[in-house]
Amino acid sequence: MLKLFKIHPASIKAIEKGHPWVTLDSFSSKFPRDREFIYACNDKRKPIALLLHDPEHKNIRARVWIQGTDLGQDKENFQREFETRLDNAITKRLNSKIQEERENYYLLFGEADFIPGLFIQKFKDRIFIQSKMSFWSKKKNLYKNILRSTIENRFPNEELSFWFQERKISKKGSLSLLFQDQPKHSSSFILEEFGVKYQIRMHASYDPGIYTDMSAQRKVLAPIIKEAKNFLNLYSYTGAYSLFALKNSEAKVTSVDLSRNYLDWLEENIALNEDLDQDRHETLCFSVQKTVDMLIHNERKFDCILCDPPSSSNDGKTTTKAFKEYETLLPKLLEITEKDGKLILFLNTHEIRQEKFHNKIKDIVKSLGKVKIVPINIKLKEDCPTLKGFPEGNYLKGIVLQKQY
Repeated sequence: MLKLFKIHPASIKAIEKGHPWVTLDSFSSKFPRDREFIYACNDKRKPIALLLHDPEHKNIRARVWIQGTDLGQDKENFQREFETRLDNAITKRLNSKIQEERENYYLLFGEADFIPGLFIQKFKDRIFIQSKMSFWSKKKNLYKNILRSTIENRFPNEELSFWFQERKISKKGSLSLLFQDQPKHSSSFILEEFGVKYQIRMHASYDPGIYTDMSAQRKVLAPIIKEAKNFLNLYSYTGAYSLFALKNSEAKVTSVDLSRNYLDWLEENIALNEDLDQDRHETLCFSVQKTVDMLIHNERKFDCILCDPPSSSNDGKTTTKAFKEYETLLPKLLEITEKDGKLILFLNTHEIRQEKFHNKIKDIVKSLGKVKIVPINIKLKEDCPTLKGFPEGNYLKGIVLQKQY
């Protein structure tokens, strides 16, 4: 007989609508820490879902594996289902032919592929596995052979190496090899995306040199970027959009970031691509706020500005939230935008819904003159799907404006 645990009525309603998380509350706080699986029920002892327990996460106490009343406890069934879901996720990517355009893409995107808390990227011939919950981190040795066999079966002609990282909120996760007999690939290497080469360093941080969840957006925004004559990339990181502009337009490109290390990495990326004109590129190592003030003072104008702030950015003295920051930043960006020029604005956080972000931007610009919203749908797509009923998973949102005054 299954040991059942009651969950909060709000959690039951959320699960029934497709939400995959059970957050910390008066019910979930009572889950036994030593249980890997939680069999959730309502107050009438009716089974609701089989949950993967995550007692170490400060907010998300468990994640849904199976919803319904027919819940089995057999580990073999779980492993077989895990293998099936993983293979289905990989099959979707390969059927989309995404690998023909870029060497970096997600094989598995966590909850949206029904394997919550686990994300797998393919970086050329490296498989980069990231765990966002203790369940997978503790059980990686149990499930690693399933990961290996399922992925290798889908890429029979490649010698793959497998890397594992536990992704923690409070500190950098350690990177480790999963198998001792795998190819001796370095964690530092070069890959291509849309014909542009990038230096990847998987050991450097959580973000190894390119944001793969942004790759599909570069393709969507290509028509706008190709038209640019003067392109400004704010919060440029290692320069994916800057390189994309250099590759696909005649624009002079300006990249802005507070980190000298990231800008050096960007310039290294440019040097990897012999067909790119380095003379068309400049870097400015200042905070975005200071840079924009300087550009206004110097009366510089751009016909395409891309702004992709982190959800919380630090200029060395103060920490600001991107959503709030647009109130003061956007009017200044319009000052340095040419007439008919375009602004591409991103927000990366699950805390703000797309509609709220769009309404916020509309409210900011309505008193600043005639500004047109360009009908381009910017959201997670392709190898980064979203799950209905799970707004937290739809964290990437964007909007394109055109200045008409």
